[in-house]
Amino acid sequence: MGCPGRCDPRAERPAESVHALVDGAFANLEDKSWAIAQNRLFSDEPATVEALAKLFAVQPEVIRELEGDLRLRFSAWLGSEEAAPYREHLAEVKRVLGKAAPKARLITAADWHSLELHSLDVPAWQFVLASLPEYHLVDEWLVEGDIAELRHHTRDVISGAKPPLTMTKALALVTSLGIHPEVSKEWLENVPQLRILGAGQRPPQRPPQRANGSATKAKGSERAKSADRAEKTQKAEKAERAEKAERPAADARGRGPDGEPGKSPFRPLKDVSLTRRCFRQPDGRWWLRIDVTPEHIQGAECPLPSGFAAYLGMSPGGSRTVNSAVGELTLSWQERPVVESLRTLLTDVGAKQGSYLFLTLSDEGVLRARHLPAAGKGVEATAQALRLVGYTAPGGTPEQAGRVIATRVGMTGQVSLPDLLSRLRERGDRDLLSLLA
Repeated sequence: MGCPGRCDPRAERPAESVHALVDGAFANLEDKSWAIAQNRLFSDEPATVEALAKLFAVQPEVIRELEGDLRLRFSAWLGSEEAAPYREHLAEVKRVLGKAAPKARLITAADWHSLELHSLDVPAWQFVLASLPEYHLVDEWLVEGDIAELRHHTRDVISGAKPPLTMTKALALVTSLGIHPEVSKEWLENVPQLRILGAGQRPPQRPPQRANGSATKAKGSERAKSADRAEKTQKAEKAERAEKAERPAADARGRGPDGEPGKSPFRPLKDVSLTRRCFRQPDGRWWLRIDVTPEHIQGAECPLPSGFAAYLGMSPGGSRTVNSAVGELTLSWQERPVVESLRTLLTDVGAKQGSYLFLTLSDEGVLRARHLPAAGKGVEATAQALRLVGYTAPGGTPEQAGRVIATRVGMTGQVSLPDLLSRLRERGDRDLLSLLA
């Protein structure tokens, strides 16, 4: 029997074990495959093939081929004996969703849906969404099949009902379409061109008629006012877009300093693209590489470059608490911007001295982390340099490596080695300079 609100996979199998099962399905992917999985397969807003190809300095066909391999691997895993508990969970999730449900219903369907998958660095609910190919996410609604067809069917059912059509009767009709009663009213409110008497809508009122054509003049005046308002709105929107283009990345995501709206952003001496150890990853965000030291592992505060701190929305004198995969962490900027302690996070990923931890903030304000072990002995200089920018795919020529590194430090177009070295020197990336020069 399906559950009316939240499904509880713990009734037969602990939720933690299902989460761990899913998290292990795509462990240890190489860099390109990991980026494709994160930004194409398991994203509710997939990146374009062309954007990923540009970031990795490869042809789009390479990205498409890798994506095809990943989808085959995903399909094979879903059908495997290992994934049987997860398939049981999916069956329960489908019962919870019904024919249509808000996206939030999927996220809250199980406690672990809101947790991060360490192997992919995505919320678990996005993995679940990718496992339900029959459902489509449109306008924050998950719909089995075509949303336009379901909306059309809803209008037909409502318009064909015998009057008087009350809201109670309308909700019962919607439920008959396979939409759960808890969300049926919300579904009705999201179906365009649907009017139900008794649902709170007021019948349209005719404007009062005036003698000597006053009503016609009033309509003309109202149209003129409406056009004037539209013109002012367009100008305001244009000015706002121009202003946003001038802001640093953190403010462009809707946050002022320390995540508070409405304040002018702090402008550092260096933009994040010119900040040492900051690299733009395939997800489009800038990530900071932290070279792990014994002090970090023991819980000492971890300094952040001011350019990266400003990108996160921080400003001098501020402090904020952010969520992460291991709980809350504190970012503060008193004498300098810092993460007060990374000890729990470093312990969770098994970091050791000399390894690398890449950090950024998601649009939701969650601290995301990716750990890379240190390069082993005998690794050539080019591969070491690529690892320093978060790239782990094997092979490639020095020229291809140069294009990848140039893209990750914010350079575009054809970039020569002297130009790349000049940019690295300007940023202060001496470790990369010594490996590439």
